[in-house]
Amino acid sequence: MTEYRYLAVAVPSGEYLGDLPLSAVTFGEELEQQVSELTASLDLNAKTRDGRSLAARHLAWTTPRVTAIFVEADGVLVWAGVVYGRQRPSTTMRLRALNPWAYFGRRRLTESRSYVGVDQLTVAADLVSWAQAVPGGDLGVLVDAATSGVVVDRNPIANSWEYRPIAELVEELAQSDPGFEFAIVPDGRIGPRFRLQFWYPQRGSATVSALWSSRSGRGSIVDFTWDEDGLGADTVVYGIGAGEGESSIRTVATLADGAPITEAVMTWKSITNVDTVASLTRAEVANRARLVGSMTLELDSTNPAAAWGAWSLGDLVRIVVEDDPRFTETLDVEQRVVGWQRSIDDDGKPDALTVTTRTP
Repeated sequence: MTEYRYLAVAVPSGEYLGDLPLSAVTFGEELEQQVSELTASLDLNAKTRDGRSLAARHLAWTTPRVTAIFVEADGVLVWAGVVYGRQRPSTTMRLRALNPWAYFGRRRLTESRSYVGVDQLTVAADLVSWAQAVPGGDLGVLVDAATSGVVVDRNPIANSWEYRPIAELVEELAQSDPGFEFAIVPDGRIGPRFRLQFWYPQRGSATVSALWSSRSGRGSIVDFTWDEDGLGADTVVYGIGAGEGESSIRTVATLADGAPITEAVMTWKSITNVDTVASLTRAEVANRARLVGSMTLELDSTNPAAAWGAWSLGDLVRIVVEDDPRFTETLDVEQRVVGWQRSIDDDGKPDALTVTTRTP
């Protein structure tokens, strides 16, 4: 069985405070939602072996906004987040921690910054570094120095009087064409720290990293739901940028798929660069103009194909479902892992593992 530890860490120093005896722990990640969360319970009646109360210590170690929880599975850090919420309906306190990216949604760019002929990853890294360099603004996130070879012009990326969120600016860069993916992940190389990591063109393995099957007795799939959503498929996207009326920036992107056209409008009123609006519009239609098949799978967490380290968020996986009346023949598809959630059993039973995949 997987051995878990829950490390309490000071923010922004990264100082290890101690282990927390958490219960009812659930946590996970989503590829397109940077602010993943952990929920857990903490017994305030806990005592030391000689009968002294641990409540004061545990309350100090979970102070919202200045402490973090790092999850360790068999000696490897697998999740980290800042404590933002505590509820005490009884002596069992409920905790809520969020991925550190939530913090940058609450930080604003207060000066006009321009980037001309700069790699897109360098721009993203600079925005986060700028936010942390503001007095009192350091969250202790280490920022990777990475490049993608994709040069962008953002002149300016935002004006000082707009007070735009740092997270929003980075996410717009990531969603442009060709864009990139990023996340704040735990890094245990120099102690429990947060690290902003970039991937170009995308996170995870582009070749199949795991085979999940429904074969009786030895398959990793316990149950699943297959979902196809045609309502979200738009083949024409109109992009609107800064300006008003006829003078506003307007672009259009089309991607025919053989079905009657459907149209959508996206608005980025704070963006004054026509190339940026066009890039965002192209990326939006590429994401929308297809029938997306997705699966929500309940996996056997003890199966080697589903275990920690066998796959990761963003990976391409092969899914095989045999002899199932939901399909006229064997389902054998490659899908991308776009989300997962684990619930840790307090009685030592296997983790409850749910994974979401999508047509790449």
